[in-house]
Formats: sequence, structure tokens, C-alpha cells
Amino acid sequence: MTCQEAIKKEKDGCKEEETVSYDAGWQTRGSGRNYASLSGHGSMIGVTTGKVLAYAVRCKKCKQCDQDITNDTTSSHDCRKNWSGSSKSMEPDIAVEMLHNLKEKGFHVKDLVMDNDTTTISKARSSFDPNINKFSDFNHTKKNFTNKRNSS
Repeated sequence: MTCQEAIKKEKDGCKEEETVSYDAGWQTRGSGRNYASLSGHGSMIGVTTGKVLAYAVRCKKCKQCDQDITNDTTSSHDCRKNWSGSSKSMEPDIAVEMLHNLKEKGFHVKDLVMDNDTTTISKARSSFDPNINKFSDFNHTKKNFTNKRNSS
């Protein structure tokens, strides 16, 4: 099933509110203090169908480009490098890109279920829709509560 087909199925199953679940990850795990991954990926999943509605990837390096620089040659290739910012800023940027892409396809997200990352929801509200609602994902909340409780 393509994302476009999943969007149609999700819209058919929605009552009024269009709600998605969002999360992102990195090639290397962020410790909370250090985010140095060279790539990140994110996806939005419809809560009604459980289908992937959108996904995006950020890459900070391209092996071919790095080789071209050292060999002092220029070749055309399918370059995947599309990010020069910090690794930590990948997650909010990916979310906003997908929110805009979904809206262009006729699916305006009103509710976002996600982890407790305040940077992502702040960017979504400033760059997409100031009225977007955020709901905490139960699994992230439980994990954070358990980790804090065990570290006391």
C-alpha cells in the first residue's frame, strides 16, 4: 500500500479530527546531551488505520560526494545528502515537512500523538498550525516515568 492509498483509507475512517502518531529516530541514539548522528528518519502513522501516511529521511553526508572531494573529480550521482543542520534539529524539521505534505494531499492534521519532545511541537505550531493539539504517546510517557523513577 502506498502512502497516498493509506491517506485515502485514513480519511475514509476518520470521523472529524485527523490524528496521526509521529516519531523519529537516528542512526545513533541520542543520549539526551549528545546528538551526533549522520542520518535521521521519521514517520507519521494514522491512528485509525495504523498505516504509514508519510515518512522522511535526513542525511548529513554522502559517501560519493566525500570521495569526489578527495579525488578532486565531479560526478553526477543520486546524492542523498539533504541536511546540514544539527542532528537534534532533524526531528522537528521532518515533522513539519510531513505535516505540510499531508495538508497538500488534503489531510490536515489537527492532533499529533508523539513523545514529550517540546521542540517538535513548538516548531509544528510556529511553522504549520498554531492550533495543532499534542497528545503524549503512552509508551514514551511510561518509559520516561520508569527511567526517572529507577534513577532516584
